[in-house]
Amino acid sequence: PYLDWWRETFGGPPEQLDGLACFQGGKYAIWIASADIDLEGLGRLVEGVGMPFARLGRRHWKPAGPAVRHFGAAATRGVFEATREEAADFLAGETLPPAPGDERFEGMPRGYAIVRLGGVPIGCGLWMADGLESNVPKGRRIEALDLPPAGVRPRLAR
Repeated sequence: PYLDWWRETFGGPPEQLDGLACFQGGKYAIWIASADIDLEGLGRLVEGVGMPFARLGRRHWKPAGPAVRHFGAAATRGVFEATREEAADFLAGETLPPAPGDERFEGMPRGYAIVRLGGVPIGCGLWMADGLESNVPKGRRIEALDLPPAGVRPRLAR
C-alpha cells in the first residue's frame, strides 16, 4: 500500500518503484529497499533495511527526506516549484503563504508536497489552508543561501 500511496500522491514514471518493497521498521517508520532482500536470512542483527521512505501515524503520511531527495525529481503531482526567494525562506524553516492568484497553490490537495527548486527536490512541506509549512528539520535548515544572481548559471570546475 505504501508504494501505491507514493504513486497516487506524487506520480512519476510507473517503473520508478518497480523491484522495490516496503518494510515496516517500528510502529510508524516505513523503509524501502530492493524486493529481493531476504529478511528471514538477515536475522535479528539488522535494525533497518534500505532507506527511510515514509512516516505514518498522523492525518497525512509524510514522505521521508531521503525518499523526497531520491524520487522527488521525477514526481509529477503534489509538487511545488519554488522561486529562489521562496526556496531560501523554505530552507530557513518559513511557511510559504499563498499569494492571491498564484496558480501553483490552485488545486493543491491538503497534505505533504515535494518542494523543488529548478526541478531539484529540496524538501517537503505540509500544505494547509494558511500556506506551505516547511518540514525541513532544524538540523538541516539553511539561514542564508549563497546563490548566483538570477539568470546566471554557475560554472562547474572540471
